[in-house]
Amino acid sequence: MIAGAAFFVRQTGVRLEAYRPAVLWQFTQNDVSAKIEVRESPAGQMELLGTFTPTREHFHLYSKDLPRSGLNGLGRPTLLEVISSDGIRLTGALTAYQPAHDIYIEILGLSFPVYPEGPVMLGLPFEWTSEDHTASMELSVTYMACSDQKCLPPVVDRRFTVKLPH
Repeated sequence: MIAGAAFFVRQTGVRLEAYRPAVLWQFTQNDVSAKIEVRESPAGQMELLGTFTPTREHFHLYSKDLPRSGLNGLGRPTLLEVISSDGIRLTGALTAYQPAHDIYIEILGLSFPVYPEGPVMLGLPFEWTSEDHTASMELSVTYMACSDQKCLPPVVDRRFTVKLPH
């Protein structure tokens, strides 16, 4: 089972093995590995799934609910967004499969919502609008990894185009 799957099972009752994954795109930038997949449940529910994994130990990512420009310009949310598509329609909001918690930075007097250290899985449910169940789409990812000692440069609105096979 992949990291985070136990949380997915607890929250939804659906095991990740029930899905047929297809990797659409993956890359590593600023010490975070990002993988975007499309998954289909046996019931036919489609989901874009982004897994963001810091490659350094003891680093975390910010919550998807952090404002786009951070707090006082600090931090960036972890996001997976569909900019445009010719064959799908989103059917729900971005969901995080890990719980966020606040960390308080005393010197700044601010609390930041972050995910636990390690991989973060985000999902976007969708349905096909094309009859042949194919689509091309422009996606965007944003994230920033930090430890309790250091923050890495953010990746903001990195765009790429993918094709969804049926």
